[in-house]
Amino acid sequence: MVTQLSAADRGVLELVARYRMTAAAILADAMQIEVAAATTTLRRLATENWLTENALTPGDGGECFQLTLMATRKLGVDAALAKPLGREARAEWYAMAAFCAGGGRVRRLYTKDEFVERHGNLWYPGQPVRYYLEPSADGRTRLAYLKVDAGGEGRWDRLIDGCARFVRQRTDVDRAPARNRAQVAAFAELVRQDRFQITVLTALDDKRRAIERELVRRRAAGEPAPPLVPHVVPGLFELNFPALDAGQDTDGSEQVGHGSTVHEGEALAAS
Repeated sequence: MVTQLSAADRGVLELVARYRMTAAAILADAMQIEVAAATTTLRRLATENWLTENALTPGDGGECFQLTLMATRKLGVDAALAKPLGREARAEWYAMAAFCAGGGRVRRLYTKDEFVERHGNLWYPGQPVRYYLEPSADGRTRLAYLKVDAGGEGRWDRLIDGCARFVRQRTDVDRAPARNRAQVAAFAELVRQDRFQITVLTALDDKRRAIERELVRRRAAGEPAPPLVPHVVPGLFELNFPALDAGQDTDGSEQVGHGSTVHEGEALAAS
């Protein structure tokens, strides 16, 4: 059994740890290498028991890789990172990994320890840590929270409303437990200064445009509009709906619009 790691291999495992999983195309983008080379590296690390290999979707749906328990011990990270991901969780973490580590631009998703260390004025227990820093055209860096939209074409209004509720709850100092009020007040100030955004990862470009149009409409009408920025993750629709074929449901019926997420608002409400 291989028990030593080269610096390059350790870097691969650390990338997998940060985003819970990876795939060859994501690693190739992050390391600026060919997909074939990334595939070879990932399979070798799986053979050496540093990674486990699973299908992204049932059948011939590509491969994804997670840390093994041996790898979590070697890196000194939470053993929970070796826990197998269910189908929906694989799609969700694939979207976040592809957005943050793929596409030629690396966004550093905070680990829990990093977030607590660097943003201790905002942290209190119970929050899911899906934050990263997003530079903007106006030169202002925003703290961004990642939300993955697991829905199909419709219900962008519900998605926007869920994000608006999250912002209201996260900034309501009066309703916050006394032990968390300082952190809630600090977060409210961040929002007031336009230094926070929710980055929504969605599967369809039509839905991204619909979200953007609705945000413009709400702002023009003076209605509440959360600081939401949508991005499309290629391939996410196929991961979310592996049983669908060209707009047909599993029983052959025509697909209609789905809710904005399978667990609408749960991850946002928890934070």
